[in-house]
Amino acid sequence: MKYKCLKRFALLVSVIAALIVTSCTEEWNKHYSEDFSGTKSNLNLYELIKSKENLNSFTKLLEVSGYDSLLVEDQSFTVFAPDNNALKNIDLNDKVLATEIVMNYTARYAYSTSGIENSIIPMLNKKLLPFERNASNFKFNQIEIGESDLAAQNGILHIIKGYEPYNYNIWEYIYHTEGFDSLRTYVSSLSVEELDVNASYKNGVFVDSIFKTENKLLTDLALINAEDSIYTALLPNNEAWTEILNRVKSYYIMSDADGGVAKQNEVSKWAIIRNLFFRGKIDLPVSEKVLTSTGRVKFYNPDALFQDVEAYELSNGIVYTAGQLHIEDTASWAKPIIIEAENASMGRMLSNFNPQTLSSLGTGFDVSGKYYLGLNDASLNSLAKLHVTFPVPNVLSTKYNIYCVFVPRIILDENDERPYKVKFSLNYCDAEGKKQTGYIDADKNVQSAASAQATFITDPTKIDKFLITENFEFPHSNVVFDYETTAEFVQQIRFSVKVENDTKKTTAEQRSYSRDLLIDCIILEPVL
Repeated sequence: MKYKCLKRFALLVSVIAALIVTSCTEEWNKHYSEDFSGTKSNLNLYELIKSKENLNSFTKLLEVSGYDSLLVEDQSFTVFAPDNNALKNIDLNDKVLATEIVMNYTARYAYSTSGIENSIIPMLNKKLLPFERNASNFKFNQIEIGESDLAAQNGILHIIKGYEPYNYNIWEYIYHTEGFDSLRTYVSSLSVEELDVNASYKNGVFVDSIFKTENKLLTDLALINAEDSIYTALLPNNEAWTEILNRVKSYYIMSDADGGVAKQNEVSKWAIIRNLFFRGKIDLPVSEKVLTSTGRVKFYNPDALFQDVEAYELSNGIVYTAGQLHIEDTASWAKPIIIEAENASMGRMLSNFNPQTLSSLGTGFDVSGKYYLGLNDASLNSLAKLHVTFPVPNVLSTKYNIYCVFVPRIILDENDERPYKVKFSLNYCDAEGKKQTGYIDADKNVQSAASAQATFITDPTKIDKFLITENFEFPHSNVVFDYETTAEFVQQIRFSVKVENDTKKTTAEQRSYSRDLLIDCIILEPVL
């Protein structure tokens, strides 16, 4: 891996919070009346800077950027002004660059060297830069201060002997770096402008339509535009983005009813970006055995994820740029789908069963999530059917092996070794989007005729991961939500697994088989 360090990495947020030095105008006046031994000029900051011949270049930047007018105001500022020599290679007439430099070297409030050890200063552009004491002098952003504590009427001037270019944060890096147009275009598409209700009304009275822009990446994944948050980002260049998008899209083929190609592109890109951001700074090789992205994707081989990357330290984290994303399909998008049987939030449906959530703690049985579903016979006659249906969201357009995991009766009573006599069927949509019912036959294939449905006997001695059918292929993806379980979303789930207890309500039958069921979960494992 080639490592490129552009800037000194920002300190941890907790340290920043502890060390930030702030002062208001009153504290500034008090400081210079009681603690400061130097002379306070009658000039404002702009006038003071302009009076210094070794700051002619910085004066020009103030004037070109328009910040000369800010530094004459009756507010407190601190300016860390690079001298002429430091700015000798800068285009002083470039307004964008001039504004960038001035904001990066100017802070609100007054910061003198008095009491400074290792502090962090918030600049006008919200960058958090170090103001530190070393053995013999002071430094700002690792640059030696030549003249310090030059007091003006409205703040303090420090003259520094060097210049460090503006250091992007991760958000800015995405927007300003060549070779990331595909990622940038998608990130931009996530921005939505909406009415700011709080700002548009004052005391309950409408004042004006004030809009705010929100971006789903920032609100749902990572505040990579914030200077007081530290993140690690894995950013694919254009070639890497195209390669992985083409790979992922095959899993998200959407029916016309679900949005077709447009929806396919939308969910595919979101599936990719959920893998790219991590909290904190990740150094290579990765020390953690498991990394979890801000999109809740777990990676159990982190070093493989960061193969063939280049690293850039930015103002709020570190970026690893990649010409290829080494993300295994089964690590992110094409993961097994597990529906915990005891969780009814997906819209679980029961017929003639009374449900009960039971715990496996202390039983010695390895049950998923430590809880399972107990279904007790509540039928009133011998003809009543006992069945439970589990809706399964977020299936992809690929093949799956489908399982039902049964918990044996001996977990409740060591003498109850009765198995379950069960049937299975699937509810799904075919390639034309029509609803179908598939019945599982004796060979565990899916048949359209109910007469083909077979009865199976479970293993009563163990947790039985029972194969319902294998290589069942979904023609379309049915991605309806990530973490929400509202009624609106539940209604959009188009696949479900039905489990029927086929034990008859007779004394003889119930001696051999249980009319109750204990179910751990439903599992769909992708076949790639």
